[in-house]
Amino acid sequence: MNIMTTENYNNFKPMAVAELLNGKYSFVIPSFQRGFRWEKKQITDLLEDIDRFSKEKDSKVYYLQPIVVKKQPIAAKEDREKWEVLDGQQRLTTIKLILDSFKDRVAPDFAKKLKENIYELEYLSRENLNFGKIDPSNDIDSFYLYEAKKEIENWWKGKGISIVNRIFEVLTDEKADRNVKIIWYAVDESYKDLDSIKIFNRLNKGKIALTNSELIKALFILKWEKTDSASENRLNLDCFIMEWNQMEKRFHDDKFWFFLSKDKECQTRMDLLFDFFTERNVSKTDNDWAYRKFQNLYDCDPNNGNGKLDTFWKSLKIKNMSEAWLKVRKAFDRLISWYEDKSYYHYIGYLVANGKSIYEIYNKIEDKRKNAGEWTKEKSIGALRQIIQEELSMNIDSVKELRYDEPEKIRKILLLFNIESYIKHDTMRFPFEKFYNKKWDIEHIDSKNDSNVLQKLEEKQGWVEVVLKALEKESFFSKITDDNDNPIAGLKAEGETLLKNWDQKKFQEYYAKINVHFGENGKASGDKDKIDNLTLLDSPTNQEYKDAPFLCKRFCIITKDKNGSCFIPMCTRNIFLKYYTAEDTSYLDPLRWCEVDKNGYMNALTETLKPILSPSEQNKSNMKGKVDEQNG
Repeated sequence: MNIMTTENYNNFKPMAVAELLNGKYSFVIPSFQRGFRWEKKQITDLLEDIDRFSKEKDSKVYYLQPIVVKKQPIAAKEDREKWEVLDGQQRLTTIKLILDSFKDRVAPDFAKKLKENIYELEYLSRENLNFGKIDPSNDIDSFYLYEAKKEIENWWKGKGISIVNRIFEVLTDEKADRNVKIIWYAVDESYKDLDSIKIFNRLNKGKIALTNSELIKALFILKWEKTDSASENRLNLDCFIMEWNQMEKRFHDDKFWFFLSKDKECQTRMDLLFDFFTERNVSKTDNDWAYRKFQNLYDCDPNNGNGKLDTFWKSLKIKNMSEAWLKVRKAFDRLISWYEDKSYYHYIGYLVANGKSIYEIYNKIEDKRKNAGEWTKEKSIGALRQIIQEELSMNIDSVKELRYDEPEKIRKILLLFNIESYIKHDTMRFPFEKFYNKKWDIEHIDSKNDSNVLQKLEEKQGWVEVVLKALEKESFFSKITDDNDNPIAGLKAEGETLLKNWDQKKFQEYYAKINVHFGENGKASGDKDKIDNLTLLDSPTNQEYKDAPFLCKRFCIITKDKNGSCFIPMCTRNIFLKYYTAEDTSYLDPLRWCEVDKNGYMNALTETLKPILSPSEQNKSNMKGKVDEQNG
């Protein structure tokens, strides 16, 4: 369908923004459109462009992008023309906010006339936004509107009355020599609602396009708007919108969302539900997969027309949109039940973190369920553990041999160590929403004896400063007096001299001495690239202390964990607090990471992961007992 035809080309014309300020226009934003989403740059760019045009005497017209509308029937008592907006909601909303901002900047008579005649914006299927008093806590649309209004007010700061009047004139005076105009395009009124959706989707390709869930929502709304019984129609539509909004609100809860997905840029999170429901695997490149399925069902609905029903719907024994919505609700309930169960939450969240989609995980569980007899929660959780073991393709013995040059394997193992530790904790959950907010490094617990790690002069000098702090703390812990006969005082004096008179060769020598000093029993410890000397740490914290001694790292971790300024994974925190170390002298020694510390750490890691990576019959029995105990 081509909307640009000879027959309707007469509806394509320039129109001054001022022509919309006669008290006769009301714009309707359809249910299938996303709300207002313009951000700072888009708003300031528009203001700057209008300001620039208002100063350029040679230019008579400044054109905004097209507004595509379709005329709506007018009730007898209405005095405004109603136009459905198929494209241009963002521009119409921003222009209205700019016009509203003149109320305290122009003469009272002008402000009063503008307020009485400015066009209205009406939003179907959600409450109309209060442009006069915007509460950003109401909903996501109000938030964006509030931020846009604030940005407009900030832009006006410092602008004199001459600038205000100049911009006011080009926007509001229809008879002025120079105007800001829009390209007005009115599509034929005979187009059906579904045609409107298709037009909008095509016009928005490459911009803020409709997503699958928004198009699917439109199909459901159209379905209930066409029901024979008006009362049943209203009841069903109101119920649908209420349920949809509740689901959408849940998906906007980051704790729920990042259990299901690690996508931080997703604009419409409800898409995940419909991808899951329609069994769209991530390997399927058709981004419109879910929408095509529902479009097929809508077209084949007896109330809408005829067509060949997709085998997907036949397999579910679904014949119409109402039946489909019941199934969608059940799929959503399944996701909620997974989220609320601690074991499901952690194991599914772990698999998602390692690149698996919700549908892939569900499909793998179902494969293991076939021919398994009576299916219980214990078997389902066992299946998830088995899926994790298959994905890792490692056992406990191979884990012990992991080294620093295998970062992806180590990252998966250390994350799983944390996941299992959080499952065992009575009250805590692993916060995937915090985990995805940062990049994570594989960090040496005890710094490597490699001076090439520090390349820049400022990094080397910063390292020396950190070492001096560590030596100061060692003096305090060791209760050694600050005289010239003890090694700590000598190292402190050497570091202070180095900072005053920098010498690269002396730095190399000092670096080696410090690593020996903070090694186990005053000796540089063994292979520091093995997993017993590695942990998971966010990049900013890792970069903060670079290759500092263990004592400095420990102090940094404890400080961040204590004041809550950074998410420290449970196992990383336990390492630096030495919770895995046997209660001997090393347990009380905060200065060094020793062999006994490594052994305690590896014992904890292997014992925690053994039920998943090396599930012997005894481990399986223990696992069953634990699950039965959890289930009561």
